[in-house]
Amino acid sequence: MIRSRGRARRDQAFPASGSARRAARPAVGRWGCVLLFAVAAAFFATADAVASPRYPATAGQETAVLGGTNYIDAHRLMVRFGLDEEWLKPSRRAKFSSAWTTVELEADSREILFNGLRVFLGDGVMLHHGHLWISRVDAEKIIGPLLKPALHADTARRPQVIVIDAGHGGTDTGTRNTKLKLDEKDHALDLAKQLGGILSREGYRVLYTREDDRFIPLEDRAAFSNRAKADLFVSVHFNAAVPEVHGIETYILTPQYQRSTGQAKRGDGDGEVLPGHRADPWNAVLGYQIHRQLVRELEPVDRGLKRARFLVLREVECPAVLVEAGYLSNEAEARKIATPAYRSRIAQAIAHGIATYASQVATARKG
Repeated sequence: MIRSRGRARRDQAFPASGSARRAARPAVGRWGCVLLFAVAAAFFATADAVASPRYPATAGQETAVLGGTNYIDAHRLMVRFGLDEEWLKPSRRAKFSSAWTTVELEADSREILFNGLRVFLGDGVMLHHGHLWISRVDAEKIIGPLLKPALHADTARRPQVIVIDAGHGGTDTGTRNTKLKLDEKDHALDLAKQLGGILSREGYRVLYTREDDRFIPLEDRAAFSNRAKADLFVSVHFNAAVPEVHGIETYILTPQYQRSTGQAKRGDGDGEVLPGHRADPWNAVLGYQIHRQLVRELEPVDRGLKRARFLVLREVECPAVLVEAGYLSNEAEARKIATPAYRSRIAQAIAHGIATYASQVATARKG
């Protein structure tokens, strides 16, 4: 679990961010790659402060400013990726599907289902002129990358060096289950080492932010990753809440100008450009693939692929993810987490997600 401890902030990047706590095969229809690249690029762009300069302007009828935010017509976007629309609830909920992918959107919700997996957007889906609309930032930073990672081939980095960050350590115990005498810091370290062992055997160069029970400030963890020129950063934690809550959630960095998953309203610091934003599209792919494998292999409650501005996600200069691999505050889940065998299954699932991510990067680079 991410918590505050002195100057090593375990929360959002900015106080205004509120109570935020600590995504299948890429879908594309039978369009030719050249045509898809051209159409999708033309569709994504609109003129706002975070528009990528490589996206030209789009047709006005396909975009709208809703509630002060640039939105695009989800129907038109999905059609361009070869997905067909079906209304599940008229003027409320729609499913977009192809032979490989389904995406379900609901008006006034920030939560979507992507191949049945819970994924949280930065802005709510809107109903406008009889269609569902999604914010342009969500289209560019999460939905587009998940549907077609190769659109971001120019920033694809083949993972070779992977930094694994075991949460907490030393005097910072993290979450505690006093009844079962479990400390998050101990189980996070074991999980990190199990994951590192798997990845090392697969040929990756693995580095650890800590290899024993010591306190490492969050800023030092990010700096370590940057000095190592890491290609991926994976932070592992265990969570806490009221006793009945359980399941797994995975976090990636909140894009510029968007709300983190736990934010009800935008904060003053949401517009700041952070080092981690350079990897926004690949953050989405990495987070989705890891979360997908965790949910598929462990069958926990799916608490979703979420966004946050945790310091380790903000400051690292490579695709990064923070995994909350279960709740020590839930007795049944804590008893599973306490066993090395279950932690080994968590490590295997994360490694399988990284393998799928690496495959998608390789495909994108081949172009």
